[in-house]
Amino acid sequence: MNNRKFAALTAKADPAPVSPTPVTVEKPFVASLFTDNMVLQRGQNDPVWGWTTPGAPVTVTIAGKTAKAVAAADGSYSAKLPKFPAGGPFTLTVAGPQTVTFANVMFGDVWICSGQSNMEFGITNGLKSADEIASANYPDIRLFVAEKKYTLEPLITTNGSWLPCSPESIKRGPWGGFSAVGYFFGRELNQTLKVPIGLIQTSWGGTPAEAWTSEQALASKLPSMKVTLARMDARRDGEKQGLTATRAQSGTRASPTQAGLVPIERFCQR
Repeated sequence: MNNRKFAALTAKADPAPVSPTPVTVEKPFVASLFTDNMVLQRGQNDPVWGWTTPGAPVTVTIAGKTAKAVAAADGSYSAKLPKFPAGGPFTLTVAGPQTVTFANVMFGDVWICSGQSNMEFGITNGLKSADEIASANYPDIRLFVAEKKYTLEPLITTNGSWLPCSPESIKRGPWGGFSAVGYFFGRELNQTLKVPIGLIQTSWGGTPAEAWTSEQALASKLPSMKVTLARMDARRDGEKQGLTATRAQSGTRASPTQAGLVPIERFCQR
């Protein structure tokens, strides 16, 4: 993904961080961002990726078009679809050593709803929320909420599922439902452009800006972060050795960029 085209809606920090625990993730045949009801970015060569037996051929089929790939030595594969205009619904099939099918797939515009507490603020917390929720029946707007996880290493996938926007699905989210800012933004685009809209929420109130920045960028742009990065390295080494430490002892904060943004950066966006 071209970072200059990365469409992230940002928000201010909240002083109430979360203290999660480290996690590990298995390698799925198809990355978990791909589910029923998803929106793929129109007008781009959308990659479909996952992991399987090294050397195995994989074929992706949608709307009579196919894309093929061969799994690398580490089992990873990526097949790029031809460009599609806005439309749907379609069925997407990924076939290799196993076969997975995804229904009700649309092509449209995909946006990332990322940030801190103002972005995480859910629709049920707003003014006249009952009226807004009752009218939130937009089947061509699809919602995906990335699971909150803490990690010191980049994750390869994130848990979640795409859901058509409805009075029920809009109430699902970490803090009072789906992001209110994200929803109103997506609704305006859907009503104006008349194309399907996919909204991926990856937000976490109380997280510092540094936690959304890669270690490489912090090291090269902010020399003052040298001590903190060294502590992160020490904590990472300790976790690999089966040791544990409190955040206060290690001096590190949660890293949602590793868990929330890294797994979705390959997913084509507007």
